[in-house]
Amino acid sequence: ETGAVSQATALRFTSIVQTQLAFMAAADEISGFSLLIDKNQDIITNNGISIDYRLIPKLTNNQIAVSVGFSATA
Repeated sequence: ETGAVSQATALRFTSIVQTQLAFMAAADEISGFSLLIDKNQDIITNNGISIDYRLIPKLTNNQIAVSVGFSATA
C-alpha cells in the first residue's frame, strides 16, 4: 500500500468535520470555514490522518487555523 488517504476515507472525515463546522456557522458561532484533507499524506508512516481547517470568526476577516490529527496510538 502507498499509505495515501483513500477517497472514501477523505469523504467520510470531510463529512464528519464539515457537519460540525456547519452547526457552528448555523448557530452564529463562526461566520465561515474551510476544510482540507491532503489525500497524499502517508497515514501509514505518520500513524494517523491530519485534517486542517480554518475558522472565520464573527465580525472579523481574520482566520483561526486549526490542525486536527487522528492516530492509532497516543
